[in-house]
Amino acid sequence: MAVQRKLETVAGLAETALVRRGTGSEHEAVVLTTESGERLILQRIGGNAFRDEPTDRLAGQQVCAQGFRLGDIFRYLEASPSPAPDDSSSAAAKAAAPAGRKRARGR
Repeated sequence: MAVQRKLETVAGLAETALVRRGTGSEHEAVVLTTESGERLILQRIGGNAFRDEPTDRLAGQQVCAQGFRLGDIFRYLEASPSPAPDDSSSAAAKAAAPAGRKRARGR
């Protein structure tokens, strides 16, 4: 009987890191670090587990991904860059801030 996995959404910073150190499967992979500090290896469903260009393009960005957790691997159906948590709050703060005064020109 097949195991039913729960579809999840995770978000965090995607970075390239060396995984599976000291094993025959040692390689660089894109790892998502969540706000709670959990590190998940990102693998696109249907992509190559060792080198996948769409997954590689996520490195260095805040990412939101939807997929299935398998231990420390997150097999995703969809993943896209998302604004950093600080970006949305600073944008809201800028929008709420009063406009600066214009300096009067001398005659």
